[in-house]
Amino acid sequence: MPSEHDEGHGPTDSWGILEAVLDQPRAQRQELLEEMCTDPGLRAWVIERLEALGEWSPPPEGRSPVPALSDAPYQVEVKPGDRLAGFQITRFIARGGMGQVWEAEELQLRRPVALKLVPLEALGQTGLEQFVREARAGARLGRRNVVPTFACGTDQGFAWLSMALVPGGRTVLESVTETDSQGPNYRLIAQAMADAARGLAAAHDQGIIHRDVKPANLLVDGQGVVRVSDFGLARISEDSVHTIAGQVAGTWLYMSPEQVAAGGSDVDHRTDVFSLGVVLYELLSGVRPFQGDTPPQVVEKILHHEPPPATAYRSRCPRDLSLIAAKAIEKRPASR
Repeated sequence: MPSEHDEGHGPTDSWGILEAVLDQPRAQRQELLEEMCTDPGLRAWVIERLEALGEWSPPPEGRSPVPALSDAPYQVEVKPGDRLAGFQITRFIARGGMGQVWEAEELQLRRPVALKLVPLEALGQTGLEQFVREARAGARLGRRNVVPTFACGTDQGFAWLSMALVPGGRTVLESVTETDSQGPNYRLIAQAMADAARGLAAAHDQGIIHRDVKPANLLVDGQGVVRVSDFGLARISEDSVHTIAGQVAGTWLYMSPEQVAAGGSDVDHRTDVFSLGVVLYELLSGVRPFQGDTPPQVVEKILHHEPPPATAYRSRCPRDLSLIAAKAIEKRPASR
């Protein structure tokens, strides 16, 4: 997401940089992005959206066997066996726009955790406040369908956040889209979405709006239970720190109309309902309801396009589930 200190790069410029990079061959995109975008926060925002489109290739092999936590100028690396803040790093799990998630052992309690690490230099003061809000949001939610946060802090140039480790760690998209001769397992899809809805309802009851519901943030544990994760863009009702006007909070392929129209600054729990409806529609139909070749095209679809029912793509899709998805992605929040 573009950062507060990214002067000269408003939302229009951010989308413009993204479009300009998309217009280039894959081999030239990284060089162009580094040339056009010196701010690491904005660069991470652009890369996240390119990855969501499947239009970003990782750096060439040979740089390092351990992925860097951020592109230059914040090339800080960790590796298995390293220790920081009372944890010992054991295994790489995933990379995000500005940080990484590692499996680690909390040495004092001897328990495995998921450890999110972001270089302090890449965050800045506003980003650090957002990081702390993520920890606060996750710490409130010790429910079965939420990945709880244990602690957060800073050490050795990192902001760190420890969370419950989800065994298996598959996303809902990876878990429930396995097909047989009859097509997707719709009962499994319904159960997964019910789990996610319970997790989000628990957050909403605590005054927390997730604002970035998508398949990658819905993890399936070893018992097949879906847990909502990554409250990095969450809004807590009593917080005095809000999204900066004009910034877009979320992953645009799953954003609600009010998110793309207001930059995420004027949303309530119904934006999470919309995003979960987009996930449900994708699981049922095999396609996303709002697609396009460029971000502005997708935004136009979110604001004005009415997708066909999921049953139009898969005739065996249960009509009730198709209707639930359609209701969840109504344009008007009051209609969801």
